[in-house]
Amino acid sequence: MAKTKRIEAASSPLDDPDTRVEALEFAVQASKCGLWAWDFDSDALAWSPEAAAMLGVESIEPTIEGFLRLVHPGDVDKGRAAFTRALAAGSTLYLEFRRTCADGGASWFAAFGKPHYDGGGVARCFVGAISPLPARAAREDFSRLAEDPRFVTRDLALARLARLREDVAACLAGTDDIRRAAVEEDILQFLLCRIVMPDVAARDAAALMARFGSLSTMFLSPQVAATVEGVDERHLMLFETVRLSIQCALRPTREPVQFTSESAIVSYLRVAQAYKTREQLRVIFLDRSRHIICDEVMQEGTVDHAPVYVREIMKRALELSASSIILAHNHPSGNAMPSFQDILKTQQIVEAARTLGITVDDHIILTRHGHTSMRALKMMDGSEGE
Repeated sequence: MAKTKRIEAASSPLDDPDTRVEALEFAVQASKCGLWAWDFDSDALAWSPEAAAMLGVESIEPTIEGFLRLVHPGDVDKGRAAFTRALAAGSTLYLEFRRTCADGGASWFAAFGKPHYDGGGVARCFVGAISPLPARAAREDFSRLAEDPRFVTRDLALARLARLREDVAACLAGTDDIRRAAVEEDILQFLLCRIVMPDVAARDAAALMARFGSLSTMFLSPQVAATVEGVDERHLMLFETVRLSIQCALRPTREPVQFTSESAIVSYLRVAQAYKTREQLRVIFLDRSRHIICDEVMQEGTVDHAPVYVREIMKRALELSASSIILAHNHPSGNAMPSFQDILKTQQIVEAARTLGITVDDHIILTRHGHTSMRALKMMDGSEGE
């Protein structure tokens, strides 16, 4: 007991604020922590280089909100409440929070600090430290195995998929758009769990559905998804993979695709082209049995124009020994009606093809929400009735 009292007496110089800060800095260096200080008068939050490096950034914006932007979305409200509570009560601040890693995982940290007062007993600042919590991270990783769909057992995964199948079947049988949107968000969340943690998947799925409204719109225009906060290369690669899978599914490779109706043609073209943000002229080359020989984008242009080169289309048709062709292009503006130039160029292609013994079956204009058949509108000139 006497020894303890002597130590306390020897520690009395720590009553000086400058000495306390120096002692804290020394303790930080010894424990490999980062230092932070929150000045109440300016509301500025300063961080040491060690703290920034610990969080994986070069510097941290000197505000509470700047710090919270580095915090895992699931811990932001908790962090804001901790700072508010400590400021209001003048009490010790302690906050455990996660920082999202580049691989989609999360690292745990603890921030702690105490208020410092002036001679009049008024709190002027908080001074504290930040340190990693590897033990907490290990516990979280272990407990997450029971919840993360990437680690669940085969039976649990199959059960979740079975529920999704039932939900989808119910939606397809009804007309409840609100219910359908909720089910599509569940599907997207389940899919995103392949690349990010479940809570991040839930946040991203909600943001993406709010932006696009449906899975079809999102998967068929993945480049637009890059504008949604939180979406990175992993998301875009996943969406593009899904889009390509849909396109391949509608065009089997074991047997040639045969177009026997306008609806079959439109279904095929919608996946390939309807959601493009720039105009594209696509030409489908067919044999005598209307099987696809080749499907090519012949021209790509701006938002409202794609140049058409009749000679190049005819040259390619002869190279492939095509008996007929189907023209298609998209209107990103959303207006599916053909323009004067669309009609003129189509009739030029029809005339050139006729001289070569090639039939132009149709020219289809696609938008996100519909399509127009120029053949149905009798705008193909001499191709009618062939």
